[in-house]
Amino acid sequence: MAGGNQANRKQIKQIYSRCERQLPVKTLVSFGLPASNKPGSMQSVWQVLAMFGKALLIGVCIASCSVASFAETKTGERQASAPAPLVLADAGVTATTGTTPPVSLSTQLKGFYITGALGGNWPQTVNVKSLESQYPPYGYQEFHNSGVSIEAGAGYDFGALRLEATYAYDASSVTSYSDYQGLTDYTSPGRTAKNSALASLYWDIDLKSRFTPYIGAGIGYSTLNTQATSDGFADYDAYYGNAFAYQFKMGMSYLLNRRSDIFAEAVYRGMAPFSAYDGSSWYQYGNYNSMGFQLGARVRLGGVR
Repeated sequence: MAGGNQANRKQIKQIYSRCERQLPVKTLVSFGLPASNKPGSMQSVWQVLAMFGKALLIGVCIASCSVASFAETKTGERQASAPAPLVLADAGVTATTGTTPPVSLSTQLKGFYITGALGGNWPQTVNVKSLESQYPPYGYQEFHNSGVSIEAGAGYDFGALRLEATYAYDASSVTSYSDYQGLTDYTSPGRTAKNSALASLYWDIDLKSRFTPYIGAGIGYSTLNTQATSDGFADYDAYYGNAFAYQFKMGMSYLLNRRSDIFAEAVYRGMAPFSAYDGSSWYQYGNYNSMGFQLGARVRLGGVR
């Protein structure tokens, strides 16, 4: 114990001598505290102030030197005894620094998420043929205009792969048809609505940045409903059909943070051939396919890293 006190006193004397050398009396003169040219009682006052100022400055110096010395000692002790930084392999965050890694596919949260998208679709030409055997073979091509597309659902993010279940709505309307007599416009175009339930698998390509391209494909089931139409020669009842559905996508995600991202994607969504009755005859409708473009977002619900 006595040895420790002697060591402390020795260290304090060394610090005091160092500070005294750094703060000579002439420093006080620069502060306007000369002690030799003031007569009478004023001289004593200036001397006291000079001594007080010198003591104060030396005290500050001793304190700062002591803190610096203590910090250097503790730093050396920490460097000697500190364990290696713990690195969270998946998140890339060090436990000692708490540094947050850049947002990328590898650091984004995994698990369940919800998604939604809005865009447009452009249906392709549909080939239609009569199924009535008592009539001569008859067929035509049906044309549609563009319409709105909506898709919403939920999925699970495994990392590079995502599994997603969505409901998709594609709207349009029939505008005209072409048969052996030529092109005929509908005077009252019928609105068309295709409702689809789809299960899709996506592959996200990690570019080590906020931008993540992806491709995907899905299968499901679609229902197509078309309202009644007229072409000036005849009226046609509304019809509907059900069939196997499929889709292919290619897009780009932008990761806003570890929990959410926005995306833009090109969509090819189709429906297998189906049969329908238009009020007068049965017809076989060919593949109802459309090209589309959607903008959307995903928000992750879980905290799996």
